[in-house]
Amino acid sequence: MKPEKWTPEQYKAHISKKKNKMNAKGFWKNGVYWHSKKEFMRYLVLLDDLKKGFITDLERQTKFVIVEKNEKERAWTYKADFTYKRDGKYVVEDVKSDYTRKLPAYINTRKMMKQKFNIEIYET
Repeated sequence: MKPEKWTPEQYKAHISKKKNKMNAKGFWKNGVYWHSKKEFMRYLVLLDDLKKGFITDLERQTKFVIVEKNEKERAWTYKADFTYKRDGKYVVEDVKSDYTRKLPAYINTRKMMKQKFNIEIYET
């Protein structure tokens, strides 16, 4: 069972036991766990955009509940890498490889985000 609030040590121990599904190498930087170097590099670009005023309200790992939990099934959730506002528009962004973009599970999640929240996922 996962704790509600992870300490950095708990999260680090949990992640080190778990293999990344796309073989990306996760790492710790300034007390934050990054799933890939590509995700971290994108975050640096977004931080620069935030400082320059191009975007606002930058957040990491925003969770969306697509289908609520019921007696028979688990909840279906999607965790976006980044969310922010650009020109007043809410943007949900995910760092994806070409391979991952073609996976049926991700395609289905992308369609459900559009259907339920009218949000198109921006992929980088």
